[in-house]
Amino acid sequence: AFRSGVIVDLMIETAHGKLCIDAKFPLENYLRLVEEPENEELRRAFRNDVRKHIRDIRKKYILPEEGTLDTAFMYVPSDAVMYEILQENELTDLAAAEHVTMLSPHTFHAFLTVLYSAYQSQQFAENAKQVLTLIRGIRQQNGKLGEELNVLQRHLTNATNKMGDVTTEHARLDLQIGQADSLEAPTTKKELPEREAAMV
Repeated sequence: AFRSGVIVDLMIETAHGKLCIDAKFPLENYLRLVEEPENEELRRAFRNDVRKHIRDIRKKYILPEEGTLDTAFMYVPSDAVMYEILQENELTDLAAAEHVTMLSPHTFHAFLTVLYSAYQSQQFAENAKQVLTLIRGIRQQNGKLGEELNVLQRHLTNATNKMGDVTTEHARLDLQIGQADSLEAPTTKKELPEREAAMV
């Protein structure tokens, strides 16, 4: 526990200070948003939840005067939730400004693997700089992933719009073909003997 009485979910002792990881992610509005993905009010509420959570982590767990590092981690419990966060540049910019690094299940696993290897080899003090470099790398990768996801989203939106245009044009063409077919003069019974005679 810190002097404030706040107890962090996970704290890792390093040669350079204490590294805090928060795992109490607010999921209520996100789960509601999954049920109503077009509800902009719920989307705003989710953004507000994440914004507040980032600032709370900064306030509670980045305390150099109590021996912490100048960065803390926010564990995001799902890659789907992380995707929603990375869609909002405001949130990723805020996290960077507040020195809060977001970890998805995949990046968290990679981070813990490096820590485990360092402790196992009893060279954590020597590897501390590499761990801090990893922290900065994860932060940068999260930013790049957000940009790539935004590009992908634009491509998907364009593809969906183009598919709608093609479907409309196809339906219009089918209608025109149907109208053209209806203009063909029907063959009458009276004409049949003449055609048969011509064939003989």
